[in-house]
Amino acid sequence: MVAPGVSAVTLLDVLSTSPQTKRELAARLGCEPREVEALVQSYRLAGAAILSDGDGYRLGASAAEVDACAQRLRQRAIHQLVTARALRQTARRWQAREAVRPQWPAWDVAS
Repeated sequence: MVAPGVSAVTLLDVLSTSPQTKRELAARLGCEPREVEALVQSYRLAGAAILSDGDGYRLGASAAEVDACAQRLRQRAIHQLVTARALRQTARRWQAREAVRPQWPAWDVAS
């Protein structure tokens, strides 16, 4: 909680056009890196031009930069969906094999 008369530092206050890592931002905000990810998502959904790449998070400087980041995120999402589909198919194959595999011992030894 913030004391009366003191403003809370927000993600948008600490971001600039220079990249900063999730850990750097978390340290500046006094939170965990996972919370930075959630904040970035929340601000992006609200329309903030927060870009990300291998160097960290930063504010977009042009519409072209924002669009390029959106395209990278889209491609990443597509690859993740393809991977998820392959894993789901693998799980279904395993389930089918387990359904027909006999349980050992297949007979009652006590009889």
